[in-house]
Amino acid sequence: MKKKRTLKDVLKDKLPEEIISQINRSFELVGDIAILEIEEELREYENDIAKALLELNSHIKTVLRKDGRHQGEFRVQNMLWLAGEKKEETVYLEHGIRLKVNPATVYFSARLSTERGQLMDKLKAGKRALIMFSGCGPYTFVALKKQPNLERIDSIEINPEGHRLALENVNLNKNLLKHSNFFKEMTEFFKKEEIPYRENTLLSNLNRAKIHFFCGDVREVCKKNLKISEQKAYIEVTDNWIFNLEAKKCFEKLSTYPEPNLTLDARQGFSKETLFFLIHFFDTFSFDLLIDEEKIVHLENDYEKGHLFSIAKKQSPKEAREYDEIFMPLPKDAHNFLDCAFSLAAPNCQVHMYDFVHDEEFPQKTKQRISEAAAKSGTEVEIKEIRKVGQYSPHKFRVCADFVVKKKTLD
Repeated sequence: MKKKRTLKDVLKDKLPEEIISQINRSFELVGDIAILEIEEELREYENDIAKALLELNSHIKTVLRKDGRHQGEFRVQNMLWLAGEKKEETVYLEHGIRLKVNPATVYFSARLSTERGQLMDKLKAGKRALIMFSGCGPYTFVALKKQPNLERIDSIEINPEGHRLALENVNLNKNLLKHSNFFKEMTEFFKKEEIPYRENTLLSNLNRAKIHFFCGDVREVCKKNLKISEQKAYIEVTDNWIFNLEAKKCFEKLSTYPEPNLTLDARQGFSKETLFFLIHFFDTFSFDLLIDEEKIVHLENDYEKGHLFSIAKKQSPKEAREYDEIFMPLPKDAHNFLDCAFSLAAPNCQVHMYDFVHDEEFPQKTKQRISEAAAKSGTEVEIKEIRKVGQYSPHKFRVCADFVVKKKTLD
């Protein structure tokens, strides 16, 4: 059996033995891009090292070197091209999802793959999830892969480049909700009732109803975008009667309905069959939903229409905008946004907050940050676990705190 060549074999005629022995042989692989860390004293040999890596690994197309630490508002790290194709963007595979990433312009770590998978393994069906600091969408799409039966998942990223890539990644992962119970039941219903539909259109509509990305500061987005507004109105006639028709007649009526808006009495919620038709005609109509005698909510854009699933269960607009799971994967500053998490937390919401702590302060510092923010917000929390999930530097760790929002006394 032929012996596999090593980095030392490739470099032995190019570099001195004492230099080869100092080379760090580990690297981060993101798609077909290898990212190296090379000590200052070895920089003059970095191109030889990079070319040797390409020679040894046919699946690697580009070699970059980290040039400094993560910095700035977007937590990005300068990357220096060393060898191979001159590119920074690639497609990365993780837990059965595909992500377009650019490690030079958007924070991303392939080394957190296991942690993302373990975190999302715990998600339960029917939950509403919020991902803060979502980058190009790794937590979002791993969540949907692990649990396609989420009611809704919303994600916020301040970096416009991360937001752009996340929207492209929706298309790369457009079939995730095809495995959801709702999609299967919807298509089975339409087949049984002989209602015409295009599977790709239905899937696209369902994606738009359940998956939403926002670009902006978390605090501003939570305050301005994550809401549906109530309006005073007196409604004499509603369109609920259409959905009481036999399925084929309901479809025909909706197909020829002259108005761009449907007015529905939502006080008793909706049947699942009604939701099937609302997703089928997702692009055709906006919705005015009567929630009490004199109030309606108007659903116009994709995010607003995504609340149809909550309102179908007779949730109020305030309840509908809340979340059952909130993820805060920004160790450096996540604790500064705990007030936003508390304001959007449903009763018994599970929050997963990342933090940086020195070894001698673990876990007290993280516990203190959560307790102080909770007291300031008038919120009762129960901390379940604070665990180390990675080492950031000597004696400094990345940790994840899992806690439950039990009660909010201030609103």
